[in-house]
This record gives sequence, C-alpha cells and structure tokens, in this order.
Amino acid sequence: MNLFLRPILLSLIFTLVGCSSFSGKGVNRNIASNLDSFDHYSLDRMQVKEIDLKLENMKDYDQIAFLCLQAKFSKAVEGLRALPQEERKNPSYWNTAGLCQYRKKDYAQALGSFQVGLTLSQNKKYSKSIKAGLLNNLGLLAFHFNRIDESKSFFSEAIKLDEDNALLHFNFASVAFSLGHISLAKDSILKLSKLNPKTNKDPDVLLLAAQIALSQGQAKRSYQYLSQVIPELQNREDIGSLLSLNYLIIGKKAQAKETLSKITQVSDKRNHVLINKLKQTLELLDEIESASEKERS
Repeated sequence: MNLFLRPILLSLIFTLVGCSSFSGKGVNRNIASNLDSFDHYSLDRMQVKEIDLKLENMKDYDQIAFLCLQAKFSKAVEGLRALPQEERKNPSYWNTAGLCQYRKKDYAQALGSFQVGLTLSQNKKYSKSIKAGLLNNLGLLAFHFNRIDESKSFFSEAIKLDEDNALLHFNFASVAFSLGHISLAKDSILKLSKLNPKTNKDPDVLLLAAQIALSQGQAKRSYQYLSQVIPELQNREDIGSLLSLNYLIIGKKAQAKETLSKITQVSDKRNHVLINKLKQTLELLDEIESASEKERS
C-alpha cells in the first residue's frame, strides 16, 4: 500500500466500521410466521407474475406478511380483519400485524403489537420458534432506535430458543459487527452459511461478510465477497461504496471511481459519509497525480 494512501485508507475503514449498521435492505429482515426471508430477499427484483404466483401458493399469515413485504398494506389489513376473532389470541396474529406496522414505519404501534405477541407466546401450546421470531423483530426495532445493547440481548435470547434459524444469526452478526465484536460477527456468519447454504448468495450476507473481512485488513477477501453480488445490485449505495473502497485499497483507482459514479441513490446518511469521503479521496489523488505530472514536465 502506498505510504501516502495508508492513513487515508485507514480513516476510510474506520468510517466503514463506525457507520456500520444493517444495510437498507437487511434492516427489514423480520421473521413473519413461517416465511423465510432468505428465500424472498429478491422480492424487489422479481417479475410481477412470479410474485403473484408465490402469493397464490401462500396461506393465512404467510400470505398477509408477503403483502406487507410488497407494501400492499390495505390488502394485508383486510386479510387480518377477515381472520376469526379468536385469532387475536394467537401470537402470530400480532407478529404479522407488527410486521406491517414496522414496514409502514409505525414503530410505536409495531412495538405494541410485538409485545402483545410476545406475552401470548408464553403459552406452552405455541412453538419456541414463534417467540424467537417476535424477539427478533423486537431486536430490529431496538436497533432502529440505536438501542444496541438491548437489540443484542433480544437476538441472543432468540437464538437460545431457535438455534437453527439462519436469519437470527444474520441479525445477531450485524449487531455484533456494529458493536465492534468482529470475531463474534464472523463466527455468526460462518454459522449462518452452515445452517443455510443458500444465504451465501444473498447480497446482504455478502455485504456483511465483506465488511467483516475488510475490518480485519483482508481487502482482497472483501472484494471476493462483493464480486459475487449480482451486477444490478453492485450499484446499491451500501454495496457500491464498499466495493469502491476495496478497489482503492487494492490499487485500482479507475475502477474505484467508475464504481462510485454508478451509485444512483444515497438515502442513508451513514452510507453518505463513506461515499463523500471516497469522493474527496479520489479527487485528492487526481490533484496529486496532476501536480506530479506538471513537475515532471
């Protein structure tokens, strides 16, 4: 690594770790009924016909949750209201309602629904996985409001109840990384890949694995993870900015600049910090190279 670049790149890596959080997509990794989020992560890229076909094959709470994931909140509410009155005693009812409220950003109502569901889930007739799902969703809410230690506690308790749930390990790894527990985050990601090999192609899992690798000084490994993300998602702000940083570290300035230029939207302020610093670094390098050329001529 160039001696001049070393302190700048270290600063960028610290920015990455300091601003780390769930990605914009990953933050919505709720657990709803039996719906496996890792099977449906590509919802926003599926064709309408594919979505309709999936919806037709779903029933009850899975179908309502899927409508929420599509932001079809009115239909989801209709589905909940159509359920028998006795379902109000089912924790899955409140978990699904909370998911819809969470997606609508009605966080106070979502908190209330998840808490009601958690209370009802104490009944031994319900499986531990239902309670674990509610704890996961409460963990996401706590993380959203930057109550990191509380969030970690929810995920830890959920994993004790449902150790084989891959999604719980993903969320726990995200929180551990945000707290700076890199080894713990790495162990959780490894556990995740063993539990559900399909997650090895998930863009949010690849992003988190790349963040962990880079924080450990493994830029090439980080780049390898990001290169597996499908091309149309490499322009996503969180993925694209990290990919650009990796290019810069391994000495590919032109690719770093090109990757950064393809990022079309910056909606998360935490991503914005890294992107702005990358732009400033690339501009500074251009100025230095230009000055060097003038000196030689």
